Amino acid sequence: MKKKMLSNSFRLDTGGLIDRKSVYNFYFNGKAYQGVAGDTLASALLANGIHLVGRSFKYHRPRGIFSCGAEEPNAIVQLGSDSSQWEPNIKATQLELYDGLSTRSQNSWPSVRYDLNAWIDKLSRFFPAGFYYKTFMWPKQAWIFYEYFIRQIAGMGIAPNGNDRNKYEFSYGHCEVLIIGAGPTGLAMALTVGMTGARVLLVDEQAELGGHLLRKPAYSSWLREIKKLLLQMKNVQILKRTTAFSLAASDSVNLCERITDHLPLWERNPNIPRQRVWQVRPKYIVLATGAIERHIAFNANDRPGIMLCSAVSEYVNRYGVKVGQEVIILTNNSTGYETAYDLNKSGIFVSAIIDTRTSPNKILMDHARKLGIKVMPGYNIVATYGRKRIKSIKVIRAYGGKEFTHLSCDVLAVSGGFNPTIHLWSHINGPVFYDDDISAYRPRNQSYRNITSIGRCNGTMELSTGVEASVSAGQKIAIGLGLAVPEIVLPFLHNIDLPFSIEPAWNLKHKNTIANSKAFVDYQNDVTTKDLELALTEGYQSVEHVKRYTTLGMGTDQGKTGNIIGLGVLAGESGIGIPEFGLTTYRPPYSPITFGSIAGAEVG
Repeated sequence: MKKKMLSNSFRLDTGGLIDRKSVYNFYFNGKAYQGVAGDTLASALLANGIHLVGRSFKYHRPRGIFSCGAEEPNAIVQLGSDSSQWEPNIKATQLELYDGLSTRSQNSWPSVRYDLNAWIDKLSRFFPAGFYYKTFMWPKQAWIFYEYFIRQIAGMGIAPNGNDRNKYEFSYGHCEVLIIGAGPTGLAMALTVGMTGARVLLVDEQAELGGHLLRKPAYSSWLREIKKLLLQMKNVQILKRTTAFSLAASDSVNLCERITDHLPLWERNPNIPRQRVWQVRPKYIVLATGAIERHIAFNANDRPGIMLCSAVSEYVNRYGVKVGQEVIILTNNSTGYETAYDLNKSGIFVSAIIDTRTSPNKILMDHARKLGIKVMPGYNIVATYGRKRIKSIKVIRAYGGKEFTHLSCDVLAVSGGFNPTIHLWSHINGPVFYDDDISAYRPRNQSYRNITSIGRCNGTMELSTGVEASVSAGQKIAIGLGLAVPEIVLPFLHNIDLPFSIEPAWNLKHKNTIANSKAFVDYQNDVTTKDLELALTEGYQSVEHVKRYTTLGMGTDQGKTGNIIGLGVLAGESGIGIPEFGLTTYRPPYSPITFGSIAGAEVG
C-alpha cells in the first residue's frame, strides 16, 4: 500500500500534540485535502491554508474559523456525503478528523466562495433588527407567499432524508463526586478527592485531558504526571469526548458521550452505540468548566482571518499550524502578549500589538519590542479590508488621534477578555455577580447547594491560585463526605503565566468610522452594535427583550463569545453599568446534541 505523504502548506515542521506520520485524507466542499491524527477539521483546514468556511446566517457574509471549541459561531458544517445520513450544524472546531471524513459548508449557494444570496448584505440597511416583525405582518393572507421565500434563504443546514442507522444508548452513572472539566483545576480536584477513596467521575468534552494547558507546552510535564497518578486510581472514572449539556434542578447532570464519532466509517461497529446519554446524580458536583475568550466590536470585525487569541495559540501549540504569514494582535488585556510570544517562538511574524489600553504593563511592552514587535498602546481599529480574507487594517489613536495608520496582515488575533463558563451554574439559577477585576460575570459564591465552582469558571484567572483553591475545595468535599482529609502533594507546578489584567473595551467606535459600518457582536446571527442601539431606541429595556428582538445569543453558540459584549454595548449606550442592565439566562443544552442521543433506544 502506498504511503500517504502529507502536503500541508501551513503545517509547522515540529511541535503540537499531533501525529504527523498518520496522514488522513478528507473532503471539504467536494475537494480532497490531508490532515493528521490529532487534528480537528478546523485545524486541518487551517493547515491547508483555508480560512473561508461558511456564510453568515442573515447577510451571507464570508466567515472563517474564529475559535477552537464549543464557542465557535462561524465554522458550522454539514457532515456526511450521503443525503440520507447528513448531519447539519457540526462545529468544525469540535469535529475530530478521521480518514475519509466528508463535510461541506452551510448557508451558501451555489458555493461558499460565490454565494448568490450575498446581495442581502448590500441591502442590509433595509433589514435591521426586527424588520421581519414589521414587514411580514400584512396582509395576513400573504404569509404563505412570504414563508416560501424566507425558508429558501433562512435556516442552517439540511436535515437528512433517511432513517438514522446508528445505535444510541441511555445509562445511569453513580459516584460521590462528579467533576465537569478536566483542565488543571479539574485534574487537581479529581486527584484530591480520588485519594480519599470516594468514587469520582471526571468528564471532559475534548479528546485529551488538560483544558487550556493543551495550548501551553511549558506545562506538558505537569499534565503528564498528574494524568499518570489519576490513571492509577481505580475509584476514578474518566469519560473523554463527553459533554455535560444540562444541570437539572434536582442536581442531576445529563452527559452526552461520543463513543464512535471520531472513528472512520468502516471502523464503526454497528453493535456499539454511536453516542450514550448519561444521567448522573452525585452527592457533589464540581464545575471546572474554565472560561471562554471573547472578541471586541469594531468596524468589519467578522472577516475570515480574524480569530481569538486563545484559538491562534492553540492552533500553533497544540496542532502545529501556522495560522498566517503576518499576524496583528488586538487586545485589552495581558493575554494578547502571550499569544504574540507564542507566535514569535514558532517563527510566525507578528507585526504589531494594538493595545486599547493607554498604559499597559511596561515589562510586557518592552519584551515584545525586544522581539521586534511594534506595540501601539491606546489605539483603536476603525476599519478592516479584504473580502474573503483579511488583508489589512486601519487604526487611529483613540484619544486625540487625527492620522490613520494602515497595517497589512492576513490574521488578526483578538482578545477582549474572558467569560467564566457559568452556563451549567445558571441552569439551576446559581447566583452570579459582575466582577470588575475580570470584566465578566462569575458565581457569587464558590459553592451553592452541593455544587462547587473552581478555577476560571469561578473567576480565578491565575493558574497556581486556581489549583491551590481546587485542592482546598476538594478537601472540604472530603469532610462533607465524612472521609479523612488527604495530604495532597501535587506534581510541581511552575506558574509561568502572565498576571491577568484587563481594561474593558466593548465597542471601538470612533468619530471617523464610516457611516455604513457594521461592528458585529453576535457573528452567527449577524447582530451588530447598531441593532442593539436600535432596540434601545425602540424602547426595549429588559435584556431578555433585547435578546429576542435582535436574536442576540440565540444561535448554536448560545452567545458564548457575544453576550457579554452585547451587555457592554447596551450599558454604554444607556449610560448605566452592566450589572444594572442585567444578564440573559443561559438555558440547556450547553451545546447542541443529536436527536438520536436524546431518543436513545426508544425508537419506532
